[in-house]
Amino acid sequence: MNNLHAAWQIAWSTLRRRRGSLLTFAGVAAMFHFITAVGLQMVGGLDGVQSMLESYSPNIRQLLKISPALQADYSLRDHLAFTWLHPFFIGLCAAFVVGRSSDALAGDIESGAVYLVLSRPVPRWALVLGRIGEVGLGLAVILLMSWLALSIGVQIADLGPLPVAPYAVLVVTAWCLFMALSAVALIVSSVASRAGVAAALGTIWTLATYVLDVLPAAVNSPLAWLNPWHHYFPPGIVAAESIGWFGLMILVAWATAATIVAMALFGRRDLV
Repeated sequence: MNNLHAAWQIAWSTLRRRRGSLLTFAGVAAMFHFITAVGLQMVGGLDGVQSMLESYSPNIRQLLKISPALQADYSLRDHLAFTWLHPFFIGLCAAFVVGRSSDALAGDIESGAVYLVLSRPVPRWALVLGRIGEVGLGLAVILLMSWLALSIGVQIADLGPLPVAPYAVLVVTAWCLFMALSAVALIVSSVASRAGVAAALGTIWTLATYVLDVLPAAVNSPLAWLNPWHHYFPPGIVAAESIGWFGLMILVAWATAATIVAMALFGRRDLV
């Protein structure tokens, strides 16, 4: 119990120390969703957005996961949900979680700060748990501020009330997805000695899994369900108001298993 308390203290103290960059990420994400809502009429409304989508090449539409059905019948619900799949937003969230996880252990080893932390009676696994906990708390702040900003933007633009249930499911799904990506980046950080190397490998992992989820051969593969991105399609989630328990379990399994692996690897590595 004391070790879990130590992990919480590590998470909270790390979050407070890095609150400046967290608020920057959260502020940018919130502004993006707010502008997307209030600026809809400035680009010609849904007709203007749909016309823009039609101008994209098939390859670009595939990369952005814009299905033919979505393009043909693009509604306000689709537009607002698509902001959660927009390259800017997912890139921002991915940069936050991969950057934080890469620096969580490898950065401390590179700077030597890890020796100060571990000089206290704190097991290594508690340090790992505390650092991934800080990422989870920070990510929750970003997603909740995005949701709030989108809701405010919808009200100001007089687009009608934003339904609570579908977007609550979407926030939870997004949190699970990016925590899964973060935990795998943490594995790299647990064995690397330089934050730059850990960040590069974590970025490669994130980009590779995303690209695989848009390639037809990979998407139609029997193993496609193993890809975390396979279970994240905001327009579909908002329409169904549910991710489905299977997809949720896959994302949680990725995050949990990767965190446990990171704990084991960091606990066995030689820090001298």
